[in-house]
Amino acid sequence: MFDRSGAVEAEAVDINKDPVTFVQLLAVLTGRKLENVGFDTTIFYEEGQRYIALPNTKADDKNNKFRIQSIHFQRQDIVGRGTVCWDAVNESEHREDWKRVLVKDAWVSCARETEDAFLWEAFGVEGVSQIVASCGFPTTTYAHRTGIRGAAFDDFRSANHFRVVVKKEGTNVINFGTPLAFIKAFKTAIKGEFALESRVTSDALPAHHALVKRGILHRDISINNIIMNADGTDGVLIDFDVAIFLEDLEYMEGHVHRTVS
Repeated sequence: MFDRSGAVEAEAVDINKDPVTFVQLLAVLTGRKLENVGFDTTIFYEEGQRYIALPNTKADDKNNKFRIQSIHFQRQDIVGRGTVCWDAVNESEHREDWKRVLVKDAWVSCARETEDAFLWEAFGVEGVSQIVASCGFPTTTYAHRTGIRGAAFDDFRSANHFRVVVKKEGTNVINFGTPLAFIKAFKTAIKGEFALESRVTSDALPAHHALVKRGILHRDISINNIIMNADGTDGVLIDFDVAIFLEDLEYMEGHVHRTVS
């Protein structure tokens, strides 16, 4: 079997010599706790609608649960990040332009910052995806493996599970309406990244510039990571999966941190 860090090999069990272990396995697989067989219980149905919530959200807490509309993106792999994104609605939000959200689930190496750390630091920067909520799950692939008898840890890098909710913007930049809109989208997004690094305002290249001013290096600016805003007039920089804080650059030069993608 596999987890998000790779193949997992457990100790073989002879059910004739060790029937107790076999019965325990059947009890777990047929029990009432869905999480014991791999279901994510933070995704659920309520009054005929499908919702996704942050962990430990109470049933009457409307601020941290979101009504799912459709799957926006899903990685088709067994090992790795396991990224899934849902288009959803924040029913507790009164601002119309903030009601539509994108909920993203992924597993990331425990040696790296999760994406929400960069998004919270970049909150309010024009041309950068705006975060609504985030959380980490109280579990890692290491913790899962310690409960498996005989599980190996050779060449193993633990990963943790996180969820982030961002304001939903428009379509991918490749769906531009005019050549001018396409160029303007790139200009806005790149300007935002620079802004986070140097903390100096610039009339050009807004979003990337703004990020650099706040000490963040995106490291993955591409046509896939720039989308149009809701009205199609400007670009928005998304996907901080491989971003780093500038203060960590010197440390990163001497260490190789492999992502789990």
